[in-house]
Amino acid sequence: MGKFILALLCVLLANSAYAKDLYVSTTGADSVSYAANDVNNPWLTIEHTWGNALPGDTAYYKTGTYTITAPYSSTGDASNVYHTNFEDDVVTWSTNQTREAIQVNVDNITIDGININAGTINTAESGYFRLGQTGSSTHFTLNDSVATIGSCSDNCGVIHAKTQAANYLTVTNCKITGQGNTSGSANSAGIWVDYALYVTIENNEFSNTQTGVLYKHANERIVDSGPVIKNNYFKGHGYAGLMTASSYSKISNNIFDSCEIVTGLNGGEGAGGTGSDFNVWEHNTFAHGDFRLSTASGTDPGATYNTVTNNIIVGRARYHPWSTGYVVAHVAPDYNLYGDTIQENSVTYSLAEWQTHILANLSNYGDDDSNSIVGSPTFLGGANPTTIAGFALTAASDGYKALPDDSDIGADVRMVGVNIVDAGSGKAYTGVSGKMWTTLGGRVYISSD
Repeated sequence: MGKFILALLCVLLANSAYAKDLYVSTTGADSVSYAANDVNNPWLTIEHTWGNALPGDTAYYKTGTYTITAPYSSTGDASNVYHTNFEDDVVTWSTNQTREAIQVNVDNITIDGININAGTINTAESGYFRLGQTGSSTHFTLNDSVATIGSCSDNCGVIHAKTQAANYLTVTNCKITGQGNTSGSANSAGIWVDYALYVTIENNEFSNTQTGVLYKHANERIVDSGPVIKNNYFKGHGYAGLMTASSYSKISNNIFDSCEIVTGLNGGEGAGGTGSDFNVWEHNTFAHGDFRLSTASGTDPGATYNTVTNNIIVGRARYHPWSTGYVVAHVAPDYNLYGDTIQENSVTYSLAEWQTHILANLSNYGDDDSNSIVGSPTFLGGANPTTIAGFALTAASDGYKALPDDSDIGADVRMVGVNIVDAGSGKAYTGVSGKMWTTLGGRVYISSD
């Protein structure tokens, strides 16, 4: 056994010996050889760095803006490359292209601490990073970035992740904004996903796009393969903060401010199917916008077997609001704070009427909604909070400590948004400057304003 461990260690050390720290600077030169590249002899361009890095390498980019002036394809490049800013340098990747800057067709690429200016990206089927177009691009990660996207015509985002070639996409700790929420297609988004499995979108802030996150078609019916969308802040989107047709998703502890949530639209399983089945919606705050589990058309069952629990729904809870005669959605709601009416099958209910309706048809539902309440949340930030911290409930609010574990209904604001930092360690992300620091409940984070 000892010889085996020693041999394995030798193999690991041998493999790690090939990993190299590379450096890129706006004053560098692509004529520098791979062997000669170091902190004093950096390369110049993104394209040269992607094309010449080897598996396991880390590329450090020094202060400045790096612009891609022609679409770059990573086909044939090395997988498992880490791109990041040097020390605390402010680094921006930009482009003058309208459809794509980088077509990612290799696996295990991480972009960390680099800001993305995709303001010129504005055509159909576009994105600064287009994943899985002609090859595998699994395990792509965008972390600690401030990113912008243009007003797109259709199917675009800062990341355009297409099919299961883009499985295991991760977007964390990013602030993604658009050029306006009144132009462009509803299918344009901060992050655009199509069919991919095991997607994680966590601790981000989305604003001023037509749609914040769009998961356009249902993933395969594999338990636990649906996306995890949690601890995000969505604000002021023209169509929806989140529009999804994914199944087996977990959407938890998000704040949706001044935007709707739409699930069950825009494609799904087979002809006419909408997907959006077996999802869990929990501990979200839906402020100033409707929550919709939708039918596609006619008698299509649309979003079925969704669990909706521990949510604040200030607008209307619309459980299949439009169609009549559909197959029952089997929604399982409970412990929600409703602020307005409930709709199902073109019928509008008060909470009491809704609870009576469910009890009379309990075999069609996953829960009876008996522990939900109706009322108005009172936020620390008033009726229209301007910061994430402002969405915490006051002690006098409906829903305050209303759950069996003595916690509040709705999102725990201490965990929402970018730059969550432990107050004890004082460790902070420095990629976003000019922010106001706020302390709440022993946690420190940067406000969204």
